[in-house]
Order: sequence, then structure tokens, then C-alpha cells
Amino acid sequence: MDVLLINSTSDQEEANEPSEYGADPISDDVISLVYLALSISAHGIVSLIGSAMNLCNIVVLAKLGFPNANSIGVFALSITDLLVTVLQLAMCICYFLDEISSGEETSLRVIGNFELGWMRYACFFISGWITALLSLERCCCVVMPFTVKILFTKSRIKVAVVIFYASYTAFILPFYIVQKLSWQTFRYVDTQNVTQVRYFLVFEYTEEFILLQTFIISIGVVALFFLCQIILVICTVVMIYALRESSKSRHSILRHDVSKTPTFSLSAKERRLILVTLGLALISTACNLPRFADHVMRYVMPGMASGMYANLSGLLWAVSDVSGTLNCSCSFCVYWTLNHNFRRCFFHMMSKFVNRTK
Repeated sequence: MDVLLINSTSDQEEANEPSEYGADPISDDVISLVYLALSISAHGIVSLIGSAMNLCNIVVLAKLGFPNANSIGVFALSITDLLVTVLQLAMCICYFLDEISSGEETSLRVIGNFELGWMRYACFFISGWITALLSLERCCCVVMPFTVKILFTKSRIKVAVVIFYASYTAFILPFYIVQKLSWQTFRYVDTQNVTQVRYFLVFEYTEEFILLQTFIISIGVVALFFLCQIILVICTVVMIYALRESSKSRHSILRHDVSKTPTFSLSAKERRLILVTLGLALISTACNLPRFADHVMRYVMPGMASGMYANLSGLLWAVSDVSGTLNCSCSFCVYWTLNHNFRRCFFHMMSKFVNRTK
């Protein structure tokens, strides 16, 4: 693969020298195997299946209509998840084609990493914030049932989604402006004593890019990402409590024990919506655990944040990226399991499609 990553600052050059903190615990052979098995094969399969599932989500949800603000948010989440999985699938295709064209003039991995990668990560974080917004809406439905429809209207949900997209677009645009990609030639003599010319697509780590990357990661990735997860965790706890109390209420009514009936209760529709949102929140939190581990390791292991242990960092990022794509691919399973209207509409559409093909 003809790609060079050039560091133009002394700090980065020192980072490439032997580490004073010890050898990288992950060998080059292991990280190469991880790249082939996880980043290309497993990730490609997950993103392909996820793209198909998210496309089904969009079609079915559009067929069901948008009776409330929650349905608008769920539809926006499906569109964002589709963008994540499609972009990731395109990245995996770039990686695969780059691997099989080894030795030829190619720049597909650079295109996958630096041209598609920024957009993929932006959409992934937007997906997390939409999930947090849906969880917050369900929590307000529990805590403030009489004002939730005033606070979370269809128009406000649309505005919030637009703000998410605009904010993360503003985060990634500077990367495209600052990054420096250029073709450079390299002459060498082959085994037949013939001078050959190879073209390398060079990505230059300039001082401006490193400063921008540090700032964006600190604000857009770490701070906002953890804030999003804190909101998700709090909302998850509230929703679990609401479901538990509502279950107690129904059981007390069935036993005709009015004195022990809690004052809190949920309708069947409210319970279904909370279960769907809770499922999305739990999957999002679980799939983001590897990303939490990656950020923690960067602070726990000295030198890792400045470029040491590149193979270990690559392994953690590979696992967290696959988990993130898995998170954006599981919503179909949640809707299928917990929403009977979704299942009925899907079956109806599939039966019509089968009848047309006969």
C-alpha cells in the first residue's frame, strides 16, 4: 500500500522512537491479523447487515407515519444509523481493495481513513445524541407526563436533530480544511536492475493538524461524548425505575390491594415506548464500553496519549469501532422485539413484495 504518514513536528518524531515506557504489548503480526479479521472482515459484515437493517427501519417507520415527537426522533436515528453503516461499509471496501491491490499504485486506505472516516465518526456521535434525546423525552414522559407533549414537539425534535448535525459538521469541516494530502514519487531499483517509480499518497501530520485534532477530540469526542453517556445512564435508571413501579401498580390492581397500589402507573403504549427507548439506550451504553476503555487507557498508560503503544491503541480502536457500528445496527432487533406494530407492518410489506415477485 502506497501511503506515508509524515510527522512535521519534533514531538511526533520523538513518539516514533523506541518508547521509554516499554515495548508495545501488541506485536506487529497480531495487529496485522486484527486488521484483516476485525477491521475488514468482521466490520464489513456487520456494516453490510446493519445497512440492510437500517434501510428496513426507514421504510417501515415511514410506512407507520409520524404521530408524535418520539416517532420523528426514531426516524432520524434510523437515518443517522444508516449513514454510519453505509460509510463504514465504504471504508471496509476501501481497506479490502487496498489489501488485494498490494504493490500497485493505490490510495484507497487513505481515502477510507481520512475522507470517509471523519464523516463516519460525526454520524456516530450524532446517533448517540439522538438516542440520548429520545431517552430524555421518555424520562420527561415519566416525570412530567402532562407537560411532555409541550416540551417535546415535532418541530423541536427536528430542530434538535438539525443542531446535532450542524454542530458535528462544524467539528469535522476544519479537518478537511487543515489536512494535507499530496502525491510524492519514490525511485528504486528492482530485482532486474531497472529503475522504477512509485507514487505515494502522503498524509502530513502538521502542527496545525495535531493542535486541531487535540482540541476537537477534547471537546467533540471526549467531553460531549461523556456528557451524552451520562444523560443516557441517568435516563436509563429513571426508565427502569418507572417500569418497575408501573409493574408494581398493575400487580396491586390485579390483587385488588388498593392500599398498596403505587401512585405511579403507565399505560400499555407508554410502557412499549419506554421499553423500545430503554433497549436502544442499553445497547448504546454496552457497545460504547470499549470506547470508554480506550479513553481510560490513554490516561492510565503513560505515553499512550502521545503516540506510544500504537498497536495497542489500534487494537482498542478496532474493537470500539466494531462495537460502535454494531450499536448502529441493532435498532431493527429492538423494534422487532418490542413493537408489534413494527412487526405487523414489516410482515405486511414483505408479503406484498413476495406476492409481486410470484
